[in-house]
Amino acid sequence: MSNLRVLKQDDNNVTPSQLALYGNNQTVSVYDLQGNYQGTEMFFHLEAGVNSLYTTSTGHAMIYWAPAQVYQDKFKNFFTRMRTSYKSSLR
Repeated sequence: MSNLRVLKQDDNNVTPSQLALYGNNQTVSVYDLQGNYQGTEMFFHLEAGVNSLYTTSTGHAMIYWAPAQVYQDKFKNFFTRMRTSYKSSLR
């Protein structure tokens, strides 16, 4: 991957205050990246989450990518459903 750059970065602590009282910490990070892969301009979207409770942590990540010229169409028709299904499975 050459010319990789961060287009958007969003890191949030999403810990409910009731759980924070018990030492729980939940963080969600979202990154939009763009770069060249084998001569094609690609767009990447990465979402990662970590749930920590004292010395134990669990995490999950989701990444999807497509050539930059078709990414918005793929996001609308495919990635959004995939993302919704994945997030529902975490509940």
